Amino acid sequence: LEVDLGLGSLERLELVRRLEERLGRPVDEQAVFTARQVSELLSQSQARQSQQKTLVSGRQMPARPLQSQTLLEALVYQAEQQPDQTALVLLDGDGEAAAPSYSELVAQARRLGAGLLALGVRPGERVAIMLPTSLDFFTVFYGCLWIGAVAVPLYPPMRLDQAEDFILRQDAILQNSGARVLVTLPALGPMAELLRRRSSLHTITSPRKLAGAGVAPMADLDDQSLAFVQYTSGSTGKPKGVPLTHRNLLTNIWDIGTGFAMGCNDVMVSWLPLYHDMGLIGTSLGSFSHGLPLVVMGPEKFLGRPARWLRAFSDYRGTMTAAPNFAYAICAHKLKDEELQGLDLSSWRIALNGAEPILAETTRAFVERFEPYGFRPGTMFPAYGLAEATLAVSFNPIGRGTRVEQLLLTSDGRLEAGQDSFVSSGLPLENMQVRIVDASGAALPERRQGRVEVAGDSVMAGYFGEPRRQGRWHDTGDLGFMLEGELFLTGRQKDLIIVAGRNLHPHDIEASVATLDGVRPGCVVAFGVDHEGSQRLVVLAEAREGHRDLAEAIRAQVQQVVGLAAEVVVLAPRTLPKTPSGKVRRAESRQRYLENGLRPPRLSGKWLARAGLAWLEGSLPRLSWAARSAYSWGCALACWGELKLGQPLERAVPRLFGRLGIEIEVRGCPAAAANLCVVANHASLLDPLLLLAAWPELRFVMAESGARHPLLRGLVDHHILVRRGLGEADQALAQMTSALRSGACMAVFPEGGIEAAPGLRSFATGAFRATAASGARLQPVAIAGSRELMPQGQWVPARGR
Repeated sequence: LEVDLGLGSLERLELVRRLEERLGRPVDEQAVFTARQVSELLSQSQARQSQQKTLVSGRQMPARPLQSQTLLEALVYQAEQQPDQTALVLLDGDGEAAAPSYSELVAQARRLGAGLLALGVRPGERVAIMLPTSLDFFTVFYGCLWIGAVAVPLYPPMRLDQAEDFILRQDAILQNSGARVLVTLPALGPMAELLRRRSSLHTITSPRKLAGAGVAPMADLDDQSLAFVQYTSGSTGKPKGVPLTHRNLLTNIWDIGTGFAMGCNDVMVSWLPLYHDMGLIGTSLGSFSHGLPLVVMGPEKFLGRPARWLRAFSDYRGTMTAAPNFAYAICAHKLKDEELQGLDLSSWRIALNGAEPILAETTRAFVERFEPYGFRPGTMFPAYGLAEATLAVSFNPIGRGTRVEQLLLTSDGRLEAGQDSFVSSGLPLENMQVRIVDASGAALPERRQGRVEVAGDSVMAGYFGEPRRQGRWHDTGDLGFMLEGELFLTGRQKDLIIVAGRNLHPHDIEASVATLDGVRPGCVVAFGVDHEGSQRLVVLAEAREGHRDLAEAIRAQVQQVVGLAAEVVVLAPRTLPKTPSGKVRRAESRQRYLENGLRPPRLSGKWLARAGLAWLEGSLPRLSWAARSAYSWGCALACWGELKLGQPLERAVPRLFGRLGIEIEVRGCPAAAANLCVVANHASLLDPLLLLAAWPELRFVMAESGARHPLLRGLVDHHILVRRGLGEADQALAQMTSALRSGACMAVFPEGGIEAAPGLRSFATGAFRATAASGARLQPVAIAGSRELMPQGQWVPARGR
């Protein structure tokens, strides 16, 4: 649906809605894509029962553990003060999957920590965690902290067509972090095994395997101990590691508690991914450290049915949340009134909006839509933060709502009265300093745009594995201005587009184009490219199916917004590269545009095959005969798949034979693989593989019937086929002669097909005639032993030489 028709998460949401309208009852959004019949869909879709659940009634919130030096001490304090209080509620669809108390969370963390110790993990060593939103994630994360290890959260693979991007980016993270252990689910074993072979990983394990090793003593840590490394999503380049100490984290967490005015009646609700700083630190670690219940669901649950997020506030009397602007936009514009029946949002008091540009129209629309359900305008809470500052930098005053200023930003960075809307990100936190500087680093006064710099105890000292920052101020790369002590953001320095002396911020253009009918939400990017000493404006936009004639409408929209002509490129769905959190990679999009490399991703068979082979090879000693047979054929077929994708097999084929227990000995010196025709005896289906071990560049000439064999079918692109019929042999001979003249390396089995009886058969003369006609060289090869390893009629090769 998404690859072929461009039906993204919003369109799939609409599809589910229409099905519910036709069927007259709610349906499960996952069952829509798995059920084969309507009856099966209905049986898997249970009617939702709305029911309020009390998490905080009548309890006394313990004092904030300000004396705690580490996240662990803060968690243990909560377990001692309120051992039976629910720490988190994990929502699985419309029901609860788990609801552990603080004492249970600590106990499980101790067990997981013991399992890591048993693997040889020592304090300070990095442990990668690739788990979805689950109780396992939290227990493994705190288990790492319990023994003094450094957690490295990784995002799980989201989609098969992004397998290559996933492997390359996670490999870069693992190489940078030096993690030796990866904790993941068995279902992710193939991808994990491939990552192990490419990086410093030594061990892959699962939460279940770690849980049976007793309990571990708590490590002796202080506030300067490294807690975990948070990797940026890479929307502006290669992911970088942000090393966060316990002091960094607790300083920011206590400031967040002050900014939120957290109290005993508060309940945090979140769907944010746990590999993201706002989801892990802001909603999860912050809740645990303050002793507040956390109601959490995976991002896929929110995207599948956004009303679940709002229902969680109603059901659990949620009071606080954090989410990017697009989440509020979806709820404001995409939900139907029928989904909101009985909704009560009167308990909600903090709706933090951050992590991406905040649109005044979105905040206004959300308030208007949900005021009838008890949502108060003052609940809207714009904020600013970044991973390099742990998380939060500035907060809106509680209860004020969204502050919007109508101004004009001049080309020299000054602010005047105007009609452009700028949303305030609030005041700096208690232990955070913010300033605006010009290109030389000099501080600017209010109402002047410049680069945003931050300083404070929660700001990192430098990226992981890189030199420490010089000076106390960290350059965020963002542009903004101060007004009455509050921070207003205008964009990012590296994204600024300068056309005819005018400074243009791409987000304003992108937001305007995204309103056009037929443009996919979140799939627009604008940037500048060098042109005659200035820049020209380029806009890329993905179109929904049936809306490819959008270029003129986009040009008109850009002309209306910024008064400039733009080069517009309309793209197929899923062409623009994105980060795991869904942000368009602007720099990478620009580079692909310049290299004419904007194409939709395809299912990466190469990387999936590599992942499968890597996992199977590690499991081979434990497999049964039947499984080894399947493995043997899987290896061969995957190997052909690599060749079909144009991948070199200089290392793949010898490794494959090595894994199968087959030893190859090459006697003599193979001729250079150019203008060469290799002729060999043919006794087994292994023979083409054996020749490829010596000449990876070979192309084969064989009968059409042989090329259809399952083992050889993947080589079709490398064949010259000899078909039956008048003149077909002459045509194949002409193709082979032409290929040899162009410098190809050809392989021919002059005997034709294989037979069970030993000995040579009569040779066909085609190879000799083509060699003579082309002036190429002829290389006779004798293959010995292949018939014994895999004779005709046998499907599994034996071990041997």
